[in-house]
Amino acid sequence: MNGIVYVLIALIILIAGAWVASLVLKRKHFTELELLESRKIDLMSKPVFEEISRIKQLTLDGETQASFAKWRQDWDKIITVAFPEVEIMIFDAEEAIGKFRFNKGKDIGGRITSKLDAIEASIQAIFRDIEKLMKIASKNEEKCIALKERCKELKKHIMVYNHALHKSVSTLEREIDECFSYFDQIDDKILCGDYFSASQLLTLIEKKHQELMDKTIIIPNLYKVCREEIPAELLQMKKAYEEMSKEGYILKKLNFDKKYQLFEKEVEKCIELLDHAKAFEAKQIADEINEQIDKICEKLSLEREAKQYVDQIHEALNKGLNNLAYQIDKISAETVRVLLTYHVSDEDLLLKGKLENNIEELKAKWTEVRQQYIDKQAPYSIIKDQVTEIKAALTDYQKDLEIYSGKLGSLCTEESAAREKLQQIQVLVRDIIYHINQANLLAIPDEFTILLDEAKAVIEVVDSKLQKRPLNMKEVLIHLNDATEKVDSLKLTTDKIIETSMLAEKVIQYGNRYRLKYPEILIALTEAEELFRSYQYADALELASIAIEKVEPGFFRNLNLDIPSLQPFEVADADLVAAKAKPADAKLDKHSVEQEAGNENTEQLLPEDQKDMETVK
Repeated sequence: MNGIVYVLIALIILIAGAWVASLVLKRKHFTELELLESRKIDLMSKPVFEEISRIKQLTLDGETQASFAKWRQDWDKIITVAFPEVEIMIFDAEEAIGKFRFNKGKDIGGRITSKLDAIEASIQAIFRDIEKLMKIASKNEEKCIALKERCKELKKHIMVYNHALHKSVSTLEREIDECFSYFDQIDDKILCGDYFSASQLLTLIEKKHQELMDKTIIIPNLYKVCREEIPAELLQMKKAYEEMSKEGYILKKLNFDKKYQLFEKEVEKCIELLDHAKAFEAKQIADEINEQIDKICEKLSLEREAKQYVDQIHEALNKGLNNLAYQIDKISAETVRVLLTYHVSDEDLLLKGKLENNIEELKAKWTEVRQQYIDKQAPYSIIKDQVTEIKAALTDYQKDLEIYSGKLGSLCTEESAAREKLQQIQVLVRDIIYHINQANLLAIPDEFTILLDEAKAVIEVVDSKLQKRPLNMKEVLIHLNDATEKVDSLKLTTDKIIETSMLAEKVIQYGNRYRLKYPEILIALTEAEELFRSYQYADALELASIAIEKVEPGFFRNLNLDIPSLQPFEVADADLVAAKAKPADAKLDKHSVEQEAGNENTEQLLPEDQKDMETVK
């Protein structure tokens, strides 16, 4: 029973909450509708009719009348159609909200907002257009008065300076009178209320006035240019042309006479245009005439400069080509002589042949150009370009000839250097043989004998190549480099053999002190002696050094030997190793060797062994 009561209470509370919430939403939507209603009233109260009535004080005709009719029609449509539609939509929204149909009410509210926005935009457009028309109406009168004064001043200016404007005065006066006729049309447009057309006519008159002002400035200057400056320039150019023609310049390609006549006609045409006040067309023609005159004068100036350049250089260039031809003949004879003694590469011979052909072609081209210059058969500007090309080619061929000549000259130098180098190598081989014989080795290893035979063989090849004719220095240098490498390798091997044998002997003598104490030392040294007598000095040194290192740590490092097979040695009796071993950084000297030999019952070193201990260190 109690449960049912609780459920009923909960339902009552839920229903009451829903009812309160719906009332709150209903109030909210009604508030929004009130705002829209208030906005509609504000728009209806806009003084649109009053603004339209302002137009009635103007003369209504033409475009003004059409605009007035359109604005009144738009406002009537807003009052009779748009606002009633908004009122109906507001009523529908209130009814929907009253029935708690909030979504429908919200949708209608959105449409009301859009409708009010469109109405407000139309009203604002009417206000802007009315304001624009009123400004045009007020400004037209001010602008018309100011423009009339400017035209009057321009007419006075034309009358005062009619002597500078010459025959163009009549045309200019006619054009300024046309401007005054436009003012009558403007007055008529204003009287009829066609303010927009009046504004367009004022803009046209203003543009025309500016053009006439520009003409009054340009025409006097152009008359002076066409009647004085251009004719003077033409006469000066004609005089320069005739003088250069008498001096022998080839100027036919300029077509001067034809162009001169054309310029005179263009000047007459320009003056005729000025007489009819066509200043801009006349200015364009005058500018083109001046540009063409400048180009012709520039070409005449370039011809003079070209003649001066050719006059200065042609003798030197002729001597340079003759000298180059002499040099190539001399080099050709030298090549024939060198080929009897030396081998010249096909590439170098091809270079010489190409140089001979190029120089012959260059001489033929110069002969033709020089004849044109002497006989005055071509413009100097063309001759200058050809001379410049010939000069550049001459410089290049001289460089190539010097390179080839240097290669020929270097053959003899290379031969002398090669013979000197061969002699030095032969002397070094003799020194190496003498040095290894003085080392008093038990025997000479096969390694030395093989390297010595290879070096001698390569030396014999170099010597035979040097005796061959024609001498091919390229092959000589290749074998000479091979011989140098062989002899260098022989010298390094010889030094290594001698040093290794001497050090192996000293190390074995030094290790004799440990023969009686350590059987493994005795075995190792005996084997090392066998290797030494078998001429395997490096193996003997390695074996003896490793054996001594086991009982005297640090000995191997003090000798600075690089023996990879050396491994750390551990003695079973640690006390014995500690008593016998020296510190790792201890240095071997004669005193320490003698002291250890006296304290231990080891075999004494021979006197000569004691002398050699410093060498072992």
